[in-house]
Amino acid sequence: FFVDGSNCSVADSFICLTGNQTTTFSMSDTDPGVMGYAVAVAVDINGCPTSFNFLIGDEYVKLVSGHAANLGAEAISALFTGALPGCDLNSVTATLAFNNTVTGYNALPRVLALDHILSRGDGNDTLLILNRIGGSLIDGAFFVGPVFGILYDPLENPASFSFSGGCQVKASLGPNRFPRTTPRFEQFIPTGSYGWIKLYSTLGRALLGAQINFNPNAGSNQNAFNGGHNLHKLTFVTTGFYDMPVFHAFCS
Repeated sequence: FFVDGSNCSVADSFICLTGNQTTTFSMSDTDPGVMGYAVAVAVDINGCPTSFNFLIGDEYVKLVSGHAANLGAEAISALFTGALPGCDLNSVTATLAFNNTVTGYNALPRVLALDHILSRGDGNDTLLILNRIGGSLIDGAFFVGPVFGILYDPLENPASFSFSGGCQVKASLGPNRFPRTTPRFEQFIPTGSYGWIKLYSTLGRALLGAQINFNPNAGSNQNAFNGGHNLHKLTFVTTGFYDMPVFHAFCS
């Protein structure tokens, strides 16, 4: 399922794989002109979610802003055995419940952390990407909604902030007063310093995300780096879910 980060609309596609097969595709060819995120669900021949906890993958991200990273896929394990309880060949929809019970999947993160955020004064541009995990993969995923965060400097001084996001948040730290802290980000994390951020949904919603740093001096300065990783998970919530369509796969 390919979720459009601008309006939460969803497109879907089947990928049929044998036991040890892999596949690679470019999003610029598969879903051109759209930026967002993808959700992969293992299903059986009836299209019902199945407990196949062996899928692995990653993505290579390269943006016109210069930000680039190799991000590993976030894996959520099924805790049931066989097909999802309540789903069979007569089903038209199924609910993926991330409730940490034997009827669903592992819980999803609520509180996330960005670590070792480098200062803009040293040429760094840290991009925050935040996705709400939940809603309908039939007629639209949910918005991120209101988020609260705390920015810390190396001496543990805090500066809180809040914002609200749509289907996907994608913003550089510092410009345009994001996040809006007092003092501003560039002064709170001055040249030669660093910080970290803790953030969470004020409505208890499930979130996932990544941070990618770009420094144009990385090729000439041994202390400048490019790259990124997924956000760290601090606490979890058991109320996340996705509703998804069920239809037969055309896999031989």
